[in-house]
Amino acid sequence: MTDNSFGRLAGALFAPGKTFESIDKRPTWLVALLALMLGFGILSLAVHQRTDYREILPRSLETRGIGFSERRTQQAVEMSERLGPLNASLKALSVGVLFCLFAVFYWVAFRLMGSTLTYRQSLATCVHGALPLVVYWLLAALVVLGRGSLTYEALSTRDFLPLNLNLGVFAPEGASVFLRSFLVGFDVFTLWSVALLTLGYRVVAKISTVSAAVVVAVFWLLGLQVCFAGLGVGGLR
Repeated sequence: MTDNSFGRLAGALFAPGKTFESIDKRPTWLVALLALMLGFGILSLAVHQRTDYREILPRSLETRGIGFSERRTQQAVEMSERLGPLNASLKALSVGVLFCLFAVFYWVAFRLMGSTLTYRQSLATCVHGALPLVVYWLLAALVVLGRGSLTYEALSTRDFLPLNLNLGVFAPEGASVFLRSFLVGFDVFTLWSVALLTLGYRVVAKISTVSAAVVVAVFWLLGLQVCFAGLGVGGLR
């Protein structure tokens, strides 16, 4: 199961040790990367279907301090409704590019530590370690499609799952949308991904658990979360 590209999707989640040992010998990454892009694309389309742009867009513009006339606001609403699927596709593509870039950061960092890690191994480890996000995106898509229009708060913070415990509850009153979105991203799926990435790079890069954990903490918990939060409204995790 862990020695082929499709079997590794489940293997990374439920048998990560054997899966990353297999990736060390034969790194494959395309199927896992496409799974990440597809999972996010599905959530983005679900969010588009449940977004009332006539309500959300004027509030978003107001929050950003942008003043549009009623006519221009209406034009913006119509364009958002029309281009929603294309926008979701472009954001899904951006997620793929983002993971390819972060694989570069991991590769450089571990090479500087003396590892013989190749970029292909780094990319394979990165995308398989991030697969818990696909679980979140698919679950969130089901929840989003099962209810009415999304609120501005849910869209801006990306907090779609009920009882999804995250650090968003600790956001101070009056916190910015960016800060709340950043804190909401720290949940069980993030921790699951961090654990997989730490294990994966320990096995594939052949470094200590502490070194792997430190690099993952810097690049994932800080860098990737900032990138996701900075992409704004649209259901990124």
